[in-house]
Amino acid sequence: MIIILQMELEFTDGRHHIQKRQNLHGERTPKIFTINGAWSLNREDKSGSIEAGKAADMIVLDRNLFEIQVEDIGETRVLSTIFGGRIVYQRKQSK
Repeated sequence: MIIILQMELEFTDGRHHIQKRQNLHGERTPKIFTINGAWSLNREDKSGSIEAGKAADMIVLDRNLFEIQVEDIGETRVLSTIFGGRIVYQRKQSK
């Protein structure tokens, strides 16, 4: 289990109000926010994956989310944020 995305869904069947919690997890979850998200906006030719000619919007983390326990994800820190191919945030190094 790598990433957990929790969504609370509220819907009605015409007679009952239903609330349901869904968990998405695993290595396929990042695609929801990357290539699949770009595809849903009809922008997969411009963003959604790291390829020449596409927007370089990404974050750099201090650890590999695929190699840690799901309980430790909350301890992850963003080292830098790149937007439009430019570094817009750089975490200061601690001494």
